[in-house]
Amino acid sequence: VPFASADDLHSRRAIKKMASGSPIDKRYRRAWIERVIGYTVALRRMRRNTVLACSSVSPWIRQRLVSYAEHEDQENGGRACVAWLDAPLSLVEQSLARRIAEEGHFFGPELLSDQQALINKAP
Repeated sequence: VPFASADDLHSRRAIKKMASGSPIDKRYRRAWIERVIGYTVALRRMRRNTVLACSSVSPWIRQRLVSYAEHEDQENGGRACVAWLDAPLSLVEQSLARRIAEEGHFFGPELLSDQQALINKAP
């Protein structure tokens, strides 16, 4: 099954903002998650199974993804699911360091605290 990263769906403006060390706000995240969902809809229409990694850190984004998956279950035969992977911060830091070293990823380690704060607000 092919693998895709939702990071590739961030706008150029959001990538530039994060690359400069500034976290993105709700406005950027909402536009991004709608692109993520649009991408999954396009894949489904092409009948392509894909694993899509997505740092859906805020409760609103997670709920939006779950709502989309539930809709797919009801309307289209259950083709989407959402899995929550809970990893220790040290593992996330190691993974990010590898992505920066190997891929030149735009997301710097200084932004992890912002994401961690959003995750900790989960209900």
